[in-house]
Amino acid sequence: MRLIDTLYQACFEFIDNRIKTIRQAIQETQASADQETKSSAGDKYETGLSMMQLDMEKQAEQLAEDPRR
Repeated sequence: MRLIDTLYQACFEFIDNRIKTIRQAIQETQASADQETKSSAGDKYETGLSMMQLDMEKQAEQLAEDPRR
């Protein structure tokens, strides 16, 4: 196998692993948001959900950066 082919394959494997990691992070963030229960401290609850939403948006942006498209 030529060096360029090996490097090309390594790049795709890196990108695939990154996509899997981001998708898993999105799923974990969503699961965390789903499990969050509203407590008497409403502001704390709202802040936590907002932070999770920002994390999911950041992860979605990273997925949109897939250089293979």
